[in-house]
This record gives sequence, structure tokens and C-alpha cells, in this order.
Amino acid sequence: MPKQQQARDEQAIWRDFGDMLQRLRLDRGLTVPKVVELTSNQVSRDQIHKLEHGGYRKEAGGPWETPNPRDDKLAALAKALGARIEDWYAIVGRYDQRSRTRQHKPTGGAARRSDAERIAALEREVERISQRNAQLEQQHRQTMEVLRAAGVPIPGEDSGTGSDRPRRRRSST
Repeated sequence: MPKQQQARDEQAIWRDFGDMLQRLRLDRGLTVPKVVELTSNQVSRDQIHKLEHGGYRKEAGGPWETPNPRDDKLAALAKALGARIEDWYAIVGRYDQRSRTRQHKPTGGAARRSDAERIAALEREVERISQRNAQLEQQHRQTMEVLRAAGVPIPGEDSGTGSDRPRRRRSST
């Protein structure tokens, strides 16, 4: 099966599962926070919303990501809602069987990236954030210069006139 078709099928499965999950929760008269409580906080509010919506976008305009809850999270949720986990596994599969889990699993069976890969990714993210921070600081300096040139009082800066200081109230006694 082509990769795009497989992705569409997986999205449809998770969307249908999410609809079923939400109906089950609502039929039992449960709010999302109550379900979180019933799972002993094993499943977060955010995870429940992602499941009920059949996925999420990591960033605005980004690709649609299907949920990929671990088996223990799905089992806690099933128990909280009084559902049979085996029925859910029949719909969405077990964690290790899902294509999304297999996609991210390097050869050799390790499910996570190596420490060196994670550190390198974090270093790239820090560099990206540092560059963005420098851009924002430059924009801030330019904005402040424009405001000063226009004579706009800037809170926290002493203009020397004393006009931007709060006035003391006289006591009425």
C-alpha cells in the first residue's frame, strides 16, 4: 500500500476511534478532567483531547499527526471508561505494532534516539531560539528608539521631569 494511502487509512482509524472514545465518555457523563482523575493522572487532558480529535498538529500549518499512545495509557483510559482494552487493541493495534512506532524505531530495536542525537537536536534548537531572541532584542531596541524620538514616555525610564513618577496622596486626617 502506498505510504500516503496508509497515512490516510491510519488517520481515518484514529478519527473513528476518537469519535467512539468521545461518545463513550459523554454517554457516561464524564468530563475530560474527571477521566484524567479516573486514570490516576496516567493520561493527561492533552492526551485525551488528541485521542478524541484523532490527532493533532505540532505547529500551526504543520502536518497532521495521529496519536500514538503507549499500551499502558490506553489501558488506563479503557479501565476509566469501563471499556475492554482488547476491543481497542483490535481497532488501533498495540503500541509496538503501529506504523508510527515502527517508523521511529531505529534498527537494533531501540525505540529512542541515542543520547548524542538528542543532544545534537537540543543544541540546534537552542541555537535557533538564541537567534530568534537576538532578532527580538534588536526589534525591541529599534522600537524603543522610535518611541524616544517621538517623545513618548516610557514607563520605568526617568525622563528627568518627574512627571512620570506616581504622586503621593495626602492623608485626609
